[in-house]
Amino acid sequence: PIALMPPAHDQTATPHGLIDLRSVVASLLRPPSGIAAAPGDGSGCPWCATITAPELLTWLQSEVIETAKEIDEVRALTGGVIVESGPATGRALAKARGELEAEIGDMIFDTFLMAGLAERDG
Repeated sequence: PIALMPPAHDQTATPHGLIDLRSVVASLLRPPSGIAAAPGDGSGCPWCATITAPELLTWLQSEVIETAKEIDEVRALTGGVIVESGPATGRALAKARGELEAEIGDMIFDTFLMAGLAERDG
């Protein structure tokens, strides 16, 4: 599953247990308060604070290419079926589906980050 499961105490969690990516992106886009800041303290990410939409678009394009490769890998292992009703069989297929889910998750995150950049940069 693509769902990102936060710790039970995480205030960004939705009622369904999924992380509210808008809150995560807003936290990452805050100006960093310094190198000594603890991870997850909401002080921002130096990389996210300086990236521009055109730069992120290059990353997103790379994620789309990687996703397409993973789709091709799953299709090759299943004879063209991406989603089937039964459980995945075989280590190679399970690994390929896991990689595909990760790439889709990366694209979703980059999309939310792009929206955050658009809001931040106007």
